[in-house]
Amino acid sequence: MKQRKRRVQGRLTGAYRAGHPAGRYPGWRLAFDFDEAVIKALKAAVPAIDRSYDPETHEWWVREERQEVILRLFPSFEGYLAQLPLL
Repeated sequence: MKQRKRRVQGRLTGAYRAGHPAGRYPGWRLAFDFDEAVIKALKAAVPAIDRSYDPETHEWWVREERQEVILRLFPSFEGYLAQLPLL
C-alpha cells in the first residue's frame, strides 16, 4: 500500500514585507515556531538564493516570488496578504 506524504505546515507568528538583507529583492520576513520539518521543507522548496535566516531575530527572509511556498507551509499567511493595501 502506498503511503501518502504528510503535508508539512507550520505556525506563523508574524510576517511583514521587507527587502533582501543585502537590499536586492523584495520579499517577506517570517517568524514561526521552531519546527525542524517546516525548516527542512522551506529549504527544499526555496533555493538558497531566495531565502536567508537571521539568527539574531530568528526570522527567515523569503523572496516575494516564493509566496506560493509560504502559503503552502503557512496557511495563515493568507491573512497577512489580505491586509496589504491595493495599489
